[in-house]
Amino acid sequence: MVDIPNFLSSFINEFQEVKQLGISKNTDKKIIKIFEKLEEVERTYRNAMLLKKVSNFINSISEQTIDSQAGLMKVLLSLLLLL
Repeated sequence: MVDIPNFLSSFINEFQEVKQLGISKNTDKKIIKIFEKLEEVERTYRNAMLLKKVSNFINSISEQTIDSQAGLMKVLLSLLLLL
């Protein structure tokens, strides 16, 4: 199970609002570094959300699969794990 803290979601939303306000990151070297780190956090957050969706899908697929699909699903899951 992938768990992402709520404060991180709120933090990312607030950062996106700051970017939408048009606050320039070109004013100070410290601000530039902060924006770069925040953009890295934002990318990591998006990847974590994708991982959470894939994880939930894989964890629940056995409940949704009928017997005739089981062999095909094993092949597809093994291919997914290779990515």
